[in-house]
Formats: sequence, C-alpha cells, structure tokens
Amino acid sequence: MTKFKQLGAAAVLAFAVIGLLHLRSCVREKLGTSTAPKVGASHSPLLPKVDKEVVRVSMARHAITVQTATKTTMRYVRAPVIEIRKDGTTRVESKNYGLEFSPAIGVGYGPGTRLQLAVGFAYVYRFDANVHLSIAHDGRVQPLFSLSYNVWSNSGVYFGLDPVDMLLGQKPSYCAGILVRL
Repeated sequence: MTKFKQLGAAAVLAFAVIGLLHLRSCVREKLGTSTAPKVGASHSPLLPKVDKEVVRVSMARHAITVQTATKTTMRYVRAPVIEIRKDGTTRVESKNYGLEFSPAIGVGYGPGTRLQLAVGFAYVYRFDANVHLSIAHDGRVQPLFSLSYNVWSNSGVYFGLDPVDMLLGQKPSYCAGILVRL
C-alpha cells in the first residue's frame, strides 16, 4: 500500500509541475512577455500606403498567418524569420525539419506509471524524436526512445520503446504519455 501512495504522490507532483509550466506559458503569451519575436502590422514608410498586410504569429499553435487584401496564408512554423520587403511582399522563412536540443519533463504509463526526463534531438514539422530517462515508482531507471507529436505550444503526446530490450532480442517494453517542453 505504501508503494501505491508513493506512486500517487509522484503522479500528482508530476501533473502539478506540468500544469504550472503550461500555465506559465499561457500567462506569458497573454501578457505579451513571450521570448518570441513580436510581429504585428507593418507601419514602415517603405510600403505603399494603400497596401495593407497583417502578419500574426501564434507561438501557442506554432503557426503564422499573413493576411493581405487578396488572400490569407497560414502555415506551421518553428522559429520563423519574417522579412517585409519594400515592394510590399512578405517572405516567411522557417525550417520544417532539423536538429534541436529541447529538454522536457513528463509522465507516462507502461509498465507502471513513470516520470520522464527527456531531450528532443530532431524534429519534422510537429513530430519530435526524443531520448528519455524513464523513472519508475520503485526507483528503476531505464532509457527510452520515443516519437512525440506537438499538440499545443510546448505540450505533446509520445509513444516510446526501450532500446535495450530491442537490442537483446526481447519483447520491448513501451511507454506512452505526455511531455512538456521546458
């Protein structure tokens, strides 16, 4: 019964930490204190006065929207570079894949509830490849490779396998859960 109580306390603590990190990112976005570059409507005298263009960057959804009088374009981006040219056109440059160093913390299940300490090392659009240290309620630590999907802002769901079991030819243990990027 004591292990069950310890497991419950660890799960509550993990969810509390994830909730506070999520709340912090929401408040920072609402207050405009995000570390992301602020991009709004262009007021540059270099653009013609009759040309209106609105550029919106949503770091919560990792999306950028460019709206002109004739069309609206929206696309998924990570760390965009926005260039507004003299002729009134806008150029958005972002990498849809690459390497990264993105620490994360999370909670998962399989076998048993586990605390996850992860590092994202590569991404393609909304998908991330991660390496984890998976800590079980009884103190066992095991490595884990996972693939996660970025659901909202810095939060994602993942599914991972134990590489040691696979290398030894055993049935691999699995883990699935949620991750929050720090």
